[in-house]
Order: sequence, then C-alpha cells, then structure tokens
Amino acid sequence: MIKFFIFIFIIINSVFCKNTETLGLVTKTKGKVEYQKYSDKKFTTDIYKGLGLYGNDRIRTGDNGFSIYRYLDDASSIKILKNSDIRIEGRIKSRSIVKNVEVNNGVLNFNIDNQADDYFTIVTPTSVATVKGTEFWLICNGPEGDKFLGIEGEVEIKNIESGRTVILTEDTQVLSTSNGNISTQNMSIQELDQIEDLEQENGNYDGSSDIDTGFDDSSGTQDDISGDSNINSDSENILRIELEDSLGNTKTNPSVGCVIVKNNKVISDREVIKKIYIGENVFIGASSIILPGTVIGKGCYVAAGSIVSGNFKSNCLIAGSPAIVKRRLINLDWRET
Repeated sequence: MIKFFIFIFIIINSVFCKNTETLGLVTKTKGKVEYQKYSDKKFTTDIYKGLGLYGNDRIRTGDNGFSIYRYLDDASSIKILKNSDIRIEGRIKSRSIVKNVEVNNGVLNFNIDNQADDYFTIVTPTSVATVKGTEFWLICNGPEGDKFLGIEGEVEIKNIESGRTVILTEDTQVLSTSNGNISTQNMSIQELDQIEDLEQENGNYDGSSDIDTGFDDSSGTQDDISGDSNINSDSENILRIELEDSLGNTKTNPSVGCVIVKNNKVISDREVIKKIYIGENVFIGASSIILPGTVIGKGCYVAAGSIVSGNFKSNCLIAGSPAIVKRRLINLDWRET
C-alpha cells in the first residue's frame, strides 16, 4: 500500500509540477552524460557546464560518465557517478528551493546544505530518504535495494515495502531491500574501503583540472600583477564587471539568481532567489558562473570557467569549480587610464 502511494505521488508530481523555473546548474560533465528535458521524450548528449535544469529534468550517465549538479539557492550538490539515472524534482518556494530527487539506479554523493524549512527528499524504488543537511553516499541497485553510507549528519531512511524507518549517522551504513528489510550497522573496513574507492574515482573530477585560470604559478607566491599584466592582454577571455544584458543595459551590481558569462556576454541573468554583490574594479573570465548570494570584494580577478559561490574578500585571485581563493593580489588597479 505504501509503495502504491509513493508511485501515485511520483506520477502526480511529474504531471502537475513541471517547473518552469531553473532549480540548479550542471557544473561538471565528463564522459558519457545525457539529459532529458521534462518536455521531451528523448535523451540528448547536448549537456554542458552551466546548463540550467528544471523540475522533472533527468540526467543519465554511461560507463565512463560523471556529472555534478548544484542547486541555485545554496551549496547543495549531487555528484553523479557512472551508470546512474536520476530525475531532478522540486519547486521554488519563497526564497528557497524545495528539493526532491528520484533515483532509478546508480552511485551518487549527496552533499546537502542545511535546509531552512523543508526536507531534501530522495526517492528510490526501495527507499525514501529525508535530509535536513548532511553528506552521504547512495548506491542504488534499482528495484533490488539500496546501500546508504554516512559521512556526516543524519538521514532518515524509510523502506517503502515495510514502512520501517531507521537513522543513518556518521560512519554507519543502512541496507534497504525490496522485500521490506532495513537495517543499520557500523561500517566495516570493507565499507570504509568502498568509500575511499568511490572518492578516489571521483577525485579525478575535483573541478580544478580543466579550469584555465590564465596563470601559471605553481610556486604559490604572491605576484605583483599590476600594470601591463597578462590579464589585460587576453581581451577575449576577460569581461569588465560592468555587465551588459542583451538590451545593452549596464548592471554593476546585478540582482539576479545566477549570472552566466560566455564570450564576454551575459547569456543568462535570471532574477530568482538571492542578490549577487560585486565590488568595484572586478574582472570575470569568460564562461564563469556566479551563483546566488555570492559576494565578491573589489579588485578581484575571477578566472575563466570558474563556478563562484560564497564570500570573497577584496584583491583576490578566484578560480576553480567550486572556486576558491588561489592567492592575494598586490597593488591591484583595474581602472582604465
């Protein structure tokens, strides 16, 4: 009976909750990754970093596929390893996103920010997991069952067949099977090794290996890059922070949910959830993504292809996916003379 109601919930959600608002962005793809838009019947490989996904859009990875999906309203993210199939669900509520994910099969890492009002819900063919804020791995074997591996925080997991509920905590595992069994136990050496293997497999995709920062400074020293530096010479990869939209309007402190910069043009600036504050004399490299709520201090340089979220002090080199401060910048003055 419980399984019947879960099925009805998924059907109703799919039919009536086709969201026309972007819920999050694809911030990484590698290998074979496909997605299916909620309004389409077929999958497409036309998926790229910065692609916005709507409610009921679907992501599927192949034998060598990997992708990262990040929500717009906070730092919550899903790492999708090979041979996985998930559907992104949810809706915008006030100034946050109610997040739901349907997992058909696969291996996924959930890193969920604390949810202010609603739980993050994950539904598999066997289990329903509700999360307030935590990190854990899910190994979903389709209709056969699930294995949950706790990294930190707590997750409430219900077996759909029996209705029994257990709590996943740090360094524990939960097994939930299609015949109604659900159990929790401390992780063994084998499970700890399994997490290490998963993280090593995922370690090749830390977001920094394919980011062209425009700098080659492996020494970690602070360089004085004022004046005629190589930053100014690469005009095709640099965007002055006085952003112009498609109508030619200048936005110095855009009040938007997300800014996507490509080829020196703003290709998306949706007013969705949180304001973005950008200080004076800041440069943003091409194909960078500035996520909601981000604060960038004056005199910063954002390297090309960065995914930027959080607060950054003035005069910093910011790069990576997710972006971090690479080093402080000295005697910085971007103003045109």
